[in-house]
Amino acid sequence: MRAGQLATAEGVSYLEAKHLLLLHHCIHLVFYFLLKAEGRPVADHPVIGRLVEIRAFLDRARPIDKRLRYQMDKLLAAASAIQVASCVLCPNVPKLAATSWAGVVPASSCHVHISIAC
Repeated sequence: MRAGQLATAEGVSYLEAKHLLLLHHCIHLVFYFLLKAEGRPVADHPVIGRLVEIRAFLDRARPIDKRLRYQMDKLLAAASAIQVASCVLCPNVPKLAATSWAGVVPASSCHVHISIAC
């Protein structure tokens, strides 16, 4: 790792892989529940094997999650601090809405819509 740079290339790909595993797990769970709701037999269905396989992958990823937890918490705290700092510079929208702009802006151009997200 070079000075001042974050080694996130492997971390991002890991998070993407974990996200996809969780997504596939949810999809297979929904399909399993659909089969159960329709009264179909699921004992020998391939979805059971896929659920077990995905669960095993997720279990094997747990130690990695524990090792990365500190780094992810640190990154999330830094991102939160940046978001809070940028919101300090946002205008006070209720105060702007309550301000009378008569005489400042011509009446014909008073159809301005302001959308600010902080």
